[in-house]
Amino acid sequence: MNLQSVLIQAAQLYQTTPDAFKPLKGGNFSQVFGFTSQGKECILRITPPNEGIDETILQASLAWVGFLVEHGASVAKPVASIQGCLVEPLPRNAETVLLSVFEKAQGILGENLLFDAWDADLIEELGRVTGQMHALARTYQPVPAQCCPEWDQVHNCYNPYEELDPSQESVKKARDHIWDIVRSFPREPDGYGMIHGDLHQANLFVEPQQELITIFDFDDCCYGWYAMDIAMTLFDLLVLYPGDDPRGFAKDFIHHYLRGYMCANSLDPKWIQRLPDFLKLLEIGIYTSVYAIAGESSAQSWVGRFMHGRSARIENGLPYVDLDFEDLLPE
Repeated sequence: MNLQSVLIQAAQLYQTTPDAFKPLKGGNFSQVFGFTSQGKECILRITPPNEGIDETILQASLAWVGFLVEHGASVAKPVASIQGCLVEPLPRNAETVLLSVFEKAQGILGENLLFDAWDADLIEELGRVTGQMHALARTYQPVPAQCCPEWDQVHNCYNPYEELDPSQESVKKARDHIWDIVRSFPREPDGYGMIHGDLHQANLFVEPQQELITIFDFDDCCYGWYAMDIAMTLFDLLVLYPGDDPRGFAKDFIHHYLRGYMCANSLDPKWIQRLPDFLKLLEIGIYTSVYAIAGESSAQSWVGRFMHGRSARIENGLPYVDLDFEDLLPE
């Protein structure tokens, strides 16, 4: 079955026409299309099975998103097909692709937002919507068939499946060291539960005038420490940061972010103190993931900016950002 045949069937399942689907940029491995159905702007994703997701995992992630929507979280709402399904498997050639649809969120992608738009109020709102999601995670009790995996059981930025070549032995040793530290942390209900797992700027829609932020793309959701989502957001913004004082920016960001976060969810300060460890594990994990393609990336691309001087920083044990996070906790 070719793509056009898939779109014909998708049109029937979501009450539109095949020519209504307009290709969109985005999606690491899914094909993404915009369309209008029943007067609503929607997003169709066509996902082939891969190392990170299958029908069971996608069903589990959408059950989690449905729970969040039901309880008022600011996340993209899944749309059921005319058969009442949030995931529709369709055969295509020798494989089965997975269809899922979401209502289109307001605003623009966070990565396309002018960096100066991230003022104190918008940063606090980002903290608040993340804290709200984590507060709901503490009450989430899925049926066994809809349980997501632990963060260290699947591929993600903290736990990449890529391997480094022998020339990177010092980086591998650094990863083993921080891996042992993080895996020793207690998995307590007040600090560990369902997380987004990939909470960076390309997975946010932002409407800055209304201070509205919508989280989407829960393909990497898993059980992990809530601080992992906090670390991911700061990590990505520091790569995108265009100024000459990243430490100052990080200090201001965390101060305002935690003020919003703590309004929605209580988090033991010990997890904020451990942000340097989560940032280091993430730094080495992403380095491992992009190492093979770094030579093909331009200096101004996300990968190019991240990789500049990165191996030396890892080998020398330098922190991702040199901050005392405990001092930044809101009073």
